[in-house]
Amino acid sequence: MRPNGKASRTSEIEELEKIPNDGPVMETPPSEPSAAEEEQKYPDTANLILATLAFMIAVFLIALDVQILGIITAEFKSLLDLSWYGGAYLLAQIALQPTYARLYQVFPIKHIFTSALVVLETGSVIGATARSSRTLIVGRAIQGTGAGGLMAGGLLMITYLVPKPQRPMYLSVVATMYAVAASLGPNLGGIFAESRVGWRFCFWLNLPVGIVAGIGIILAFPEPKRPAVVQPLKDKIMTLDPLGASLLISWVTCLLLALQRASIPQPWSDSGIWGPLLAFGIILCTFVILQFYQKDKGRAYSFRAIIPYRILAQRTIAFSCVFETSLFLATTTLVYYLPFYFQSVKGFSPHKSGLFVLPFVVTNSAFAFGSGVLISKTGIYVPIMWLGTAVMMVGCGLIYTLTIDSTTGPIIGYQLIASAGFGLCVQVPFTAVQILPDKDIPIGNGLITFFQGLGGALAVSVAQTIFSNALHANLDEIPNINVDVIIYYRPSNLVHIPDDIRHLVQAAYGVATRKAFVLPIVGSGLALAASLFFERRRHYVPQEHIEEEERGVTRREVIEVKR
Repeated sequence: MRPNGKASRTSEIEELEKIPNDGPVMETPPSEPSAAEEEQKYPDTANLILATLAFMIAVFLIALDVQILGIITAEFKSLLDLSWYGGAYLLAQIALQPTYARLYQVFPIKHIFTSALVVLETGSVIGATARSSRTLIVGRAIQGTGAGGLMAGGLLMITYLVPKPQRPMYLSVVATMYAVAASLGPNLGGIFAESRVGWRFCFWLNLPVGIVAGIGIILAFPEPKRPAVVQPLKDKIMTLDPLGASLLISWVTCLLLALQRASIPQPWSDSGIWGPLLAFGIILCTFVILQFYQKDKGRAYSFRAIIPYRILAQRTIAFSCVFETSLFLATTTLVYYLPFYFQSVKGFSPHKSGLFVLPFVVTNSAFAFGSGVLISKTGIYVPIMWLGTAVMMVGCGLIYTLTIDSTTGPIIGYQLIASAGFGLCVQVPFTAVQILPDKDIPIGNGLITFFQGLGGALAVSVAQTIFSNALHANLDEIPNINVDVIIYYRPSNLVHIPDDIRHLVQAAYGVATRKAFVLPIVGSGLALAASLFFERRRHYVPQEHIEEEERGVTRREVIEVKR
């Protein structure tokens, strides 16, 4: 008589794995759930729904705040500062991701999440009441500081809200909300800027929405029971790796500063460009050496690497970071420059531009949710990444062909293809992170979110550099115009330029926008290449496959199931 239970099932599977096979097994079987995971008590349906809605609202705020000032009017008449209205937010958000991951390991999740929400709301008030460009930038940086904590905390909460098989579906809901807000952000910013409420409403909107999200989390999210961290406060602070965090913030700042300055046409020999790049290289090397030396060994003084080598050295995690950077390099460029194309090249109003972006929003949302449901049902996610990135690369290539004379059919159809590909694979790296032990999931989520934000920040800076240089070169060829005045125009106001030069100016914008659209092709191609290096393992083993194994199926049948 065969013994029953998990122990016997595990031993049977191990014995099957030892039997030779005439064909290669491409997938690694998933590990059994930890004892802590099996004992985890998940909330009831009502609290689950309320907590999920609250987190979705928080994610909506994060994504909206990233993009909503992309085309706000230059009220403070400082062209150099305009790029920092978005850059300061992104810088703070992405640079603090690893630090927040550590905070969530050491302190109660609710406390850190609600504190981050208060910080975001504080930055919103500062931005809404700003009377100078510097004050607005400070407000944006404070907003980004809070947003970083909300994203890291929300992804961690999913681990404690639902069991592993259901997590991809909930992650897809989060990805859907982020995609919707990120896609609508530039258009909402333009609509607010040209309406009676003005661009400051972008900030005031955060207050009531953020309060609702905070109340929902406080009421519905049960603080999980985790092993108590019994350490003096000083040791807890050292656990956060303050030196590593400072170096991380410094090299990210130097990189973005150099790219932001390069977006304004000037020679690369200018010290304002090569100086920050040199500092970036030196600080990055120092940071890498420090992190490798520490290796998260937990020395007596509790000083741990903010990016643990043992986690980043895991193949799937490492290539998830490359994948997210590349994917958001592509997507962020589309999100910024599709509305710009509609308004500056096609002459659409912000309202009409928003309508033409809806296909991108709706499609990637639908496919993101469908992808999550499929992964939850089957446990398979790597082939979905291959399909998604390949489809997205085709769509980005088609978007590159858009011109001033393109009709509605291609404009909408090409967006549908690109956004479908993006939706299929956007949340997959967060599913892949679930291979880590529960205690390391906050660090894994923090890494993925950091590189996701880094890809977005690089997209904004690199695409702006490509676009600005191409635009200046093309506008300089048009006689009898003031290039600086034209560039200060809102995109939708180009229709008011005199008829004899308007078509030439719009054509110049079309050429510049088309060159910026090269970046999404490159980004999606790099994402496809990175996806080829993921380990081919299941997110989990579906129950029906377990039952087949318990009935004593043959080695070849197990292999076929895995395939």
